[in-house]
Amino acid sequence: MATFSTSEAISYGWEAQKKNMSFFLPFVLVTTFVPVLISFLLQKAGGGAFISLLFTLVEIYLGMIVMKVTLRIVDGETVTWNNAFQGITGMQMVKYFFVSLVVAIAAGFASLLIIIPGLIVSMGMSQARYFVIDKDTGVMESINRSWEITRGSRLNLFGLYIVSVLVVLLGLICVGVGLLFAIPTVMFAMAHVYRTLETRVVAAA
Repeated sequence: MATFSTSEAISYGWEAQKKNMSFFLPFVLVTTFVPVLISFLLQKAGGGAFISLLFTLVEIYLGMIVMKVTLRIVDGETVTWNNAFQGITGMQMVKYFFVSLVVAIAAGFASLLIIIPGLIVSMGMSQARYFVIDKDTGVMESINRSWEITRGSRLNLFGLYIVSVLVVLLGLICVGVGLLFAIPTVMFAMAHVYRTLETRVVAAA
């Protein structure tokens, strides 16, 4: 079955963030701190329900854009500020929201039964958001395809998530500055793993 190496994924993420640092680091900083700034200003202004909804939509959109850009770079595309904010539609945002909701509910319910099934469900559905962003698939198709490509790799995925947390913690320990390198490393590693699993399953079909 399709699988991958956790150490290779992290190494790939490290090299990718070094190669693309001049664009990707400022890009992530902007897309991360703009929503935080907007949220702060809205709280000061006492924004109502409509403003809060608008902020949520902006947050979802920017989160998807970052994932999309990461995938595009992994695929060898040249991404710049001029073309970075492309490729995400309103319908994809809706599907992304419901995929995230279904995954959270399913994993939460499985965790209530016992921890192991919760982890299996979480890892099995972990690539569903990528399918929405990458292939524009529907909610259930995204979840089903994630379940398919992670078969035989869920333990590896869990290991990758553990190592990713450790990488981020290490970045935090390094006076917080290390996060500027740790977070992009993890993002590229995750996108690389998705593409690796997705490509291998398609090739084997």
